Amino acid sequence: MYRLNSNGDMLLAPSGPQRAASHLWANGKLFSLSAAVGPRTTAVDLNEKGDVLLAASAHDLALWSNGKTLPVNLHADWLNSAGFNDLGVVIGTEDTGRTRVENSGDVGPMRRPIHHATLLSQATKTDLNALPDENADSAGIDLNDAGQVVAISGNRAFLWEHGNIQDLGVLPGYHQVRPAAINKGGVIVGTLTGEQDVGGAIWGDAFQQPFLWNKGHIYALGTLPDATKTYALGINDSGQVVGNVFYMHAAHSYQGKYVPLLWENGRMYKLNELVKGDWTIVRAFAINNRGQIAVEASRIGPDSVPDPIGMHHVVALLSPVGRGKSSKAVAPKPNWPERQRLRE
Repeated sequence: MYRLNSNGDMLLAPSGPQRAASHLWANGKLFSLSAAVGPRTTAVDLNEKGDVLLAASAHDLALWSNGKTLPVNLHADWLNSAGFNDLGVVIGTEDTGRTRVENSGDVGPMRRPIHHATLLSQATKTDLNALPDENADSAGIDLNDAGQVVAISGNRAFLWEHGNIQDLGVLPGYHQVRPAAINKGGVIVGTLTGEQDVGGAIWGDAFQQPFLWNKGHIYALGTLPDATKTYALGINDSGQVVGNVFYMHAAHSYQGKYVPLLWENGRMYKLNELVKGDWTIVRAFAINNRGQIAVEASRIGPDSVPDPIGMHHVVALLSPVGRGKSSKAVAPKPNWPERQRLRE
């Protein structure tokens, strides 16, 4: 999991429930958050101020700011889903204190606690409820400075705004909606999951398509031919979106590999076709308001810097050529040609 702000600060942390080292790249230096706040603590979000939201071993949230750690009276869900904005408002997940009865196979009916996405603002908690009713679970994913929150509930997702819930909906042929991010205009991106015929067998979760939601409508962002899984992972306030294609088909030349993508102004670009030099972009994760993109990349050379998470690539920050001052990078920065050249 990577987060990126407009200063070029980059958060590097494991995704999901596992615990591994978290790092912050800021001001040209790599800082170990795990060494500072404890090895059982995972970083989950980064805001424009450079503050970091943390999740401890019991999913208790905390705020790391200017070298100090402050407790947050809220929790992440079991996958460490949580977020916060530049105003210090936090979205997390809380036990409602209610239970529901579920059938657990051989064990029989069991009572399970109900968890809801919960907003924490100035010591006040707000239950964001769930779909389709208050007896379902929900979890907060992301929010913007306007207080708009995107959350998941079962296989669906919703936008919460000033006490009102709006189901994001789903496109035909898909059964699961997983949002990833929301920008300042309330535009949401994420991934849809559906069935696919793979060699005559129906794989229930084999096909994934990136989506964009805006003003009550959900759209397919588009993907590459024969793509099996395509994820939209980040969006900036200009509406630029980054994500990746993954090919599962054994007969495809990209089988078992990712193809990183940029969507901009209704067009889709392969990032590796925009980068000069001997770099290969492996995956893209986040994009900031300066158009910089956090990526994993590979290059054979003596000055390559290992990814501190332990993967076999380097971490790099792509910067548009000629736009603003030079940005710091964990590895030597690939060149990215000005996009207007692509439209000529």
